[in-house]
Amino acid sequence: MKICHDAGLLVTAMICWIGQPVLSDLLEIAQYRMRNAKGRLIRPPPIPPKPRDREKSAIPESFFTAPLNSNPHNYTFLINEPKLCLNQPDIYLLILIRTIYSQADRRQAIRQTWANQRNFPNHQVILVFLFGVTEDKKDQRGIEDESRRYGDVVQEDFKDTYGNLTLKDVMAFKWAWLYCPHAKFVLVGSDEVVIDVFKLVPFLEYSMLRTNKREINNRFVLCHLYPCCTKVHHEHPKYGVSVKKYSGNAWPNYCSGTTYIVPSDVIRKLYAMSWDTPSFMPDDAWIGVLAEKLGLTFHDSFKTFAGIRNNPTVMKYFTADNYFNSEVMIGVLDYDFPGQESVMMKRVWQLILDHHKGKKVAESFWMERDRRSYRAEPNEDEHETPFSSGFLLNISVVSVLVFIMCYWLKKKRNRLLCRRCMK
Repeated sequence: MKICHDAGLLVTAMICWIGQPVLSDLLEIAQYRMRNAKGRLIRPPPIPPKPRDREKSAIPESFFTAPLNSNPHNYTFLINEPKLCLNQPDIYLLILIRTIYSQADRRQAIRQTWANQRNFPNHQVILVFLFGVTEDKKDQRGIEDESRRYGDVVQEDFKDTYGNLTLKDVMAFKWAWLYCPHAKFVLVGSDEVVIDVFKLVPFLEYSMLRTNKREINNRFVLCHLYPCCTKVHHEHPKYGVSVKKYSGNAWPNYCSGTTYIVPSDVIRKLYAMSWDTPSFMPDDAWIGVLAEKLGLTFHDSFKTFAGIRNNPTVMKYFTADNYFNSEVMIGVLDYDFPGQESVMMKRVWQLILDHHKGKKVAESFWMERDRRSYRAEPNEDEHETPFSSGFLLNISVVSVLVFIMCYWLKKKRNRLLCRRCMK
């Protein structure tokens, strides 16, 4: 108690009087949740990594033994919309789009087409565009004007370059965890993508049905998967990585960074693990490292994508007569239409609207096309279900048999037996 009296603060005295266990809890909460006036977070609660599988893992051991805070994200928000999501109690989908200032036409096309709230009459959707800092003061003023006009811009104080895409990913995790933790799903993607949201919502609903809660909170529910073990090109001019940053010769499982969707609990885990995992480029492969350290799984939804891996052009899929009954719902436009992404986004969106006119995609649409077996594990409260359902089924069968017997006896004019039966 001497320390408390010397401090002379009533709060400190109360904490000391409460006791050591409660004190440690209060300090832990303060450490992980305290923010300064600009919104900087010290760090999220750490998560211990899963043990590395030496026979199957392509990731170097150094990533699993990296010390805490080896990759701190000590950046602050220059432009923020902290109340954008918190004012909405029930968020179905949070859409976080990585972008740069020069691609304003793409952002406008996204606002007007697939990410517009009017496309989700039964669900609340939040759209946010993510920026870094530009060196051009005129561009910075343009970002600030766009923020005032639309209220969907978030910017952090790191340089907005291709090499800093990993910082923008962590920025997405950070903002979702801080300001939209109650969102059911979080979509992280790039601004060259168009999405058929009329197929997407039933897809997500079916994902919830086929997977139990524990499993879905450890999974990428939508992902164009690059399976292990893709060769690492250390000398590639754009996608290469130095041996010092990644000494392995193969990548782990990872999702294409163009678009992936996870539950909000997975976003929290990715953000926590990002602090303890040295970063490198390409950023989507780095997120694959985070996923393996966390023990996350992937639903490979590659058939829903068009425009990746030199497949036939996006327009071939979206103009097909059988598009409505196909699995395709995501078009990646920059491979086929470089420099024309915004124009093609509007054109593809009009095709999507034409395909869906007067039609409705049901959950069974995805059930019939699910090529894999995702058998959900029973919940703890489901163990008594077989007995109760079987008992009710037996009663129903007996009732039907009694009714049939009575009807037959009545037809035979055996009124006495029928009366006794009805009683």
